[in-house]
Amino acid sequence: MAILAVQPDTVHRDWDDVEKFHGRPFAMYTYVADPECDEYSVTHRVEWAQLAATGPTGSPLDPVTRYLAVKNYGPNPILLYLNTVLNWPNPAFEVTIPPGHWVEFVDLDPTTQPRIRTDSAVYSTPTECEILEIGDLVWEEEQPDPKCDMWAVGHYNADSVGAKHYPEGGVWATVVTGIAEQENAWFADVAGVAVTDYWAVGYRTAGEPLVPVTGLFAKWDGAAWAENDPEGQPPMYGDWGFATDNYWAVGGLMVGEIWHWAGGPLWVQDYALEQDERIFRAVHGYDPLDVWAVGDVGLVSRYNGIAWDTITYQCPTQANLYGVWAANSNDVWICGGDQAWWGASGGNGVIFRLMGGLWIPQVLPPEIPTLRAIWGFATDDIWAVGDWGTILHWDGFTWNLVAEPLETNYDYRGVFGCYPWSVWAIGVEPGVSNAIIQWDGVSWNVVHGPNAGEMDLLGLKGVKIL
Repeated sequence: MAILAVQPDTVHRDWDDVEKFHGRPFAMYTYVADPECDEYSVTHRVEWAQLAATGPTGSPLDPVTRYLAVKNYGPNPILLYLNTVLNWPNPAFEVTIPPGHWVEFVDLDPTTQPRIRTDSAVYSTPTECEILEIGDLVWEEEQPDPKCDMWAVGHYNADSVGAKHYPEGGVWATVVTGIAEQENAWFADVAGVAVTDYWAVGYRTAGEPLVPVTGLFAKWDGAAWAENDPEGQPPMYGDWGFATDNYWAVGGLMVGEIWHWAGGPLWVQDYALEQDERIFRAVHGYDPLDVWAVGDVGLVSRYNGIAWDTITYQCPTQANLYGVWAANSNDVWICGGDQAWWGASGGNGVIFRLMGGLWIPQVLPPEIPTLRAIWGFATDDIWAVGDWGTILHWDGFTWNLVAEPLETNYDYRGVFGCYPWSVWAIGVEPGVSNAIIQWDGVSWNVVHGPNAGEMDLLGLKGVKIL
């Protein structure tokens, strides 16, 4: 994939002398910052706009370039006017910038002249709108494709665990797990720290109807899966790791439990809720001393390197929480909904963000169903997936519904990315079919399947290969 980069003429400061740097991803393009951008520190007040009453098309930017980033700090909308008269017959068009939002405009046509236009009766004054950056666009030489080693795990219709592997430079293929007594065995999630070091967790079921009764831990060493069978392990639903001797797994049976792997020989229980029947469903950490676990009915627990705290960070929701992603120790994102962990689909989805010690509910598009997983690269580049073919993307300001390549009867159960332009998600029609899709920086595409009559895919993670 070619890389679109910016060669800025200047980096501008606004009136309050705050220097602006580029670094946000372009829509529809892979973006890599110019490594020399920090050397540009020219202060330049751009005369960029005039009232529409005195200039119907506004005044041109100085210098006229093909890359523009504008943010509106005023209380009213701003108009970005793109003058394509020089490229006739393509018409001019305008983009409205809401208050508090910014717009990046990318145009590979050098004749296009972007301008800002304001109207004193409707739009903000020029002083309330800042040009963050202007510059020329260049195509750099294509770089080698990044590599990612991936595992997707789940459960066969024949009541046995299943796993799919995507090795470096390979294709998705089913791998025989070799787990003993596979009848009614499920893998629910997987996590790894190296291509030769993954842990898959899950459970075994019993009774009629089948219900989870015991846990299942299995390790991938680069050649085969081997079961680890600690005593008294409850069903497990999520795991995450930092090193070959530092993994966490979450789940529970009638009470939420968190287990830890410190290098062996067995997993050990590290924490259990007291008189609380809520179950943990997912875990993710910012670093080994800052780990988050979430679960049923707003359950949130945080590990600070010494102990788990399940009181301070409870989320004020009745929704079940199925996904967590920690951008840093003070910025954590969780998702879920009112449907059960497995079975029925739909319901009402929710996303919360931890800011200033408080869980802030996110504004989502209408009628979003239960969300099952969340993953990000930065606080302005986060993906969430869920039931009925739902894929959402956070761009730093808005959660946007993104077109998905499968029919909406697929439920997405996992999402993971090695790079912003290489993100993966697993979809399943329970008991019917599965598929794996990939975001390539432009769109989501089916890369494996649909596979009729195969395993239900429930967990997905991988490791980046440098």
